[in-house]
Amino acid sequence: MRIDINIPPGKAQTFLLYFTAEAKKHSKGPFPYGDSQAGYQEDGSYVAHLTGYLAEGEKTSLVNWTIPQAVDGSIPFIEFEPGQGDLAVRAQGFVGSVLSAAFSERKEVFFERDYFTHVGAMLDGEYWLHGFRFAPALREEEDPGPYLMDAERVICVDQELEAIDAEHARLLASCRADLMVTRLSLLTQIAFNRPSGNEQVWVFVKDEKNGLQSKRLHRGFRVESRNAMPKKRELCKLGKYGPSLENYEKCFGDLVRIPKETRRILRGLETSYGKQRAFDSCAKLYQLALLVRKYSISAEFAYKVAAVDALAQGTSYKHFSQFMRAQLHGEDGLESFLDVLHGNIRSAHFHGGELPLDLPVPSVGNLLDRGRHHNFNVQLHADRLLWKAISRWVLTEVAEPEA
Repeated sequence: MRIDINIPPGKAQTFLLYFTAEAKKHSKGPFPYGDSQAGYQEDGSYVAHLTGYLAEGEKTSLVNWTIPQAVDGSIPFIEFEPGQGDLAVRAQGFVGSVLSAAFSERKEVFFERDYFTHVGAMLDGEYWLHGFRFAPALREEEDPGPYLMDAERVICVDQELEAIDAEHARLLASCRADLMVTRLSLLTQIAFNRPSGNEQVWVFVKDEKNGLQSKRLHRGFRVESRNAMPKKRELCKLGKYGPSLENYEKCFGDLVRIPKETRRILRGLETSYGKQRAFDSCAKLYQLALLVRKYSISAEFAYKVAAVDALAQGTSYKHFSQFMRAQLHGEDGLESFLDVLHGNIRSAHFHGGELPLDLPVPSVGNLLDRGRHHNFNVQLHADRLLWKAISRWVLTEVAEPEA
């Protein structure tokens, strides 16, 4: 049986979300259920054949749904089988209830928590940022060695959000938390990363008789679960904002603090889609740069240059060198170093497969290795210039003015 619904492209995704949520309630389990399939047709449309249950009291019946999506994303109709008798009436009523829920966009409030890791000193406390709570998973007194620079830390992102159901909330929260943490990776220059829950890694364990022993254990972290947003200071102290973004540096012996302009920057990103897109493009590549550093210094700096290049593409400058000149006007030796950054590092790595900053094992002592010291100076200079350009643009073009 066919029901003409004519869902426009802008509402199609919403309708499908509500359809899935309502179908799961009837199925009392996963949906679709059984023999389901989907794929593109010759005319470019997309058709899904889904099998699920319709429940009414103690009675459940299996229904085969066909939902086509036109090339423009609209949904012209829904078909279902069997299409006779009482079941047909119930199926039509089900589709009507989904349409009503989708167009009224009925939602509930859910609390969600996402975990991320980084290596370094501990975050100094909780920060409340534009609808998120960003905080260490453990209190300072609970984490052994909070100042250790080579220790893995766990950060949690807490948020409340409106969603159709728990599964929808989990998906929305995951995407929003990823974006939030990507932005904070750029602002703090810290390689925040979502941990993998499917790895078993080798670790040292202490054996009283035989000393240190190697043992393979499952990677993971768990604390007491929550179902509501904590109150301020309930789980840990408030963090103290650090230095300005332009002068942001992480010092040995200090806990991690986020730049003092962070809240103004995050608010400013919501006022301009163009600047938000440029910032986020830069942040995604900069986060990748920080994550690949442990594998290749050349890849790290190639991605950092690419991050600035992506930022430039979203501005009126359009090109890496023009953007750098505008942000670093008057910087000594800038022109020659731009060629090093974009040509000898970025292009050489991405287009030539070279690793210009990954030096082989030294043949002489480090103090006598002239090339290794030159390499290190290039890294320091590149980091300083790239960060100076990024931070100046963010502070002048994105951050809201101080109240």
